Amino acid sequence: MLFRSEKFPEFDSGDPKADLRAFLRQLAQSRKREELGRLWPRVISYAVSNPEFAKALAQSSFGPRRQQIASILERAAKMGYLSKDIDADLAMDLLIGPLMHRRFVDHTSVPLKLADQVTDYFWKNFARKR
Repeated sequence: MLFRSEKFPEFDSGDPKADLRAFLRQLAQSRKREELGRLWPRVISYAVSNPEFAKALAQSSFGPRRQQIASILERAAKMGYLSKDIDADLAMDLLIGPLMHRRFVDHTSVPLKLADQVTDYFWKNFARKR
């Protein structure tokens, strides 16, 4: 399948902040084939106007990554690092959004520094005070 997500490694080191950082760094480094990179904005545009296509795209491309982040956030909450009532969908949008925005705006690689900054900012603002 053309849009199938590449296989990401599992992120479960026992340190959810480190896992989140590693996940975002992996996402920042992942590169679609050049042809797909040029086509991707059109794919997203088509998904906006076609709910069935959008659902299939979400399940095959976005779903697995969102599930990985959800697992990391869930482990962090169980360990007491994050509130158990954290809005996981909002958290995922806040974490992934800056990387995707940078990729689409600059059409270049996403610097690893951005993945680190997003992780640090998220953790600083959403971690429970211990």
